[in-house]
Amino acid sequence: MFRISAASPLSPASPSPDGRKRSFPPAAARLEVLNTSDPISARIASNDSRRSRRPVSNRNMNPPPGHGPGLGWGPEIRWTPIVRRSDSIANLRNPRAAISRCAGAPAFDVRATLWVEWTGPVRSGADRRGGRYWLEFVTRGLEATMTDFRMGIMLASQAATWPDTIEAARRVDRLGYDHLWTWDHLHAIIGDKLQPIFEGYTVLGAWATATERVKLGLLVGANPFRNPGVVAKAVATLDHVSNGRAIAGLGAAWFEYEHIAHGIDFGTSVGQRLAWLDEASAAIRTLLDGGTVTSEPDGHYAFHELEHHPRPLQARVPIMIGGGGEKKTLRTVARHADLWNVSAPPADLARKNAILDEHCAAEGRDPAAITRTSGCWAVIRDTRAEAERVWAAQMASNRSGLRESDGFRNFFGPPELVAEKLLEHVAAGFSSTIIELAAPFDLETIDRLIGEVKPLVDRG
Repeated sequence: MFRISAASPLSPASPSPDGRKRSFPPAAARLEVLNTSDPISARIASNDSRRSRRPVSNRNMNPPPGHGPGLGWGPEIRWTPIVRRSDSIANLRNPRAAISRCAGAPAFDVRATLWVEWTGPVRSGADRRGGRYWLEFVTRGLEATMTDFRMGIMLASQAATWPDTIEAARRVDRLGYDHLWTWDHLHAIIGDKLQPIFEGYTVLGAWATATERVKLGLLVGANPFRNPGVVAKAVATLDHVSNGRAIAGLGAAWFEYEHIAHGIDFGTSVGQRLAWLDEASAAIRTLLDGGTVTSEPDGHYAFHELEHHPRPLQARVPIMIGGGGEKKTLRTVARHADLWNVSAPPADLARKNAILDEHCAAEGRDPAAITRTSGCWAVIRDTRAEAERVWAAQMASNRSGLRESDGFRNFFGPPELVAEKLLEHVAAGFSSTIIELAAPFDLETIDRLIGEVKPLVDRG
């Protein structure tokens, strides 16, 4: 049998179940399972180089009775024998296995490490040497035998009514999407700039009380709008209001008009705003983790022994950084982000994904610690012509002459067509997408994306 246990949070010096202290990342959820029949849903591969043997098969593809769902299971499992502290996942001979993801699993368990103790029969030299295994959830399906493509919805708040906005949010939550986003703009960015538009953090706070499970964030927060300390306080508050579902969305900002109109410093260049973003991201990460921030003398900000209480409910609030700049933006992503969002053609997605890996290597960061999300617009109908009519009506409602539907980020048509396009993103290394919807929000598209498109993408 296997006994799996982990507590959240686990500090780097927390005692393991055998009483010894080791350094390991915090678990994303508390989980304690005792399975007296089969080993937990996984295939266990021997790490014994002296013999070749088939992995132990497991017939039980669900958590034991009384232990599911919602225990933080991830789409892929890797069993890593602890033989030497320097052992890496990449050097294992057969590290992959797959399980069915339980409904209600946390949206962004990028990497949750659980302690696994083998108490069954000794079957190989690897068991005798250690008998203990790390269980690692990895959302990027590099070696997965099944895909569990995560989907989110971004509700663009311009030209929207509040009843429609809250109704769409509840629907997204009820249908099982992983994450829900809104813009962070003070003026409309499509068509007439003076259309109605809602402020981002106020929207998130209202959504937090109207939803139960979906993660919530700005896609993405305009860094110049707010002092980073205020952002960290807002995110921590949102985490409490939402019962641990906040994501800190951050970006350098691009829409100069709204900055000028509000008298907000837009900086003198993109490079300057990216430097501000890097400094702000570091401060927000420290504050959300419970640390204290004092600015460097030459920094843009002037924090002095800043710390916040209460801390967020999550042991680690995810930071989402948006943007595709390959020299500076992706370096900031590698340093500070848990999630990254970008919109680009598939070939560019693959290139940027590889460049992010290079930045991670330079920063000493595990690339698998960052979930890659793509961005696109979508309208789902049985025919492309129907979808384009819906899009045209939405653009008219947004007082925009924008009518093009052939752009690389516009996915309009039947579910099979949209799934085919999203599979190109999967092939480029992206395990999640955020579908942007214009007002008036198309409830049929919300229904069919997760009900029809996602199963097609999961099956590949």
